[in-house]
Amino acid sequence: NVAKMWGEGINQTAFFPVVMIKDPYHWMGSQCRHHYQTWWDHKDGNCPNLIAKNIVHRDVPVDVKVKYALGWIDYESLTDMWNKWYEGYEEQSFPMLRMRFEDLLFHGE
Repeated sequence: NVAKMWGEGINQTAFFPVVMIKDPYHWMGSQCRHHYQTWWDHKDGNCPNLIAKNIVHRDVPVDVKVKYALGWIDYESLTDMWNKWYEGYEEQSFPMLRMRFEDLLFHGE
């Protein structure tokens, strides 16, 4: 993905990225509540709907389409989308800090 604005002339190596990773289970719940630019076959009572309904073998994932700044990308499922998104960070050679979102939450009891 590419920044639409303000990236020209900025030294892209002068940054230390912090990547916040949300576990896939809760991330999918967020996708159900706030669709962002993500489209797939689901309903409020059946979300995230990972497996297609009314099929014989019951093992066909529901495909997902996402609109990014540069166009549309198709994924095999929400799980595939989550994996490919974070896989992009794993493939980078520059240093970065990766944090689990859940580690920042305080659950006082």
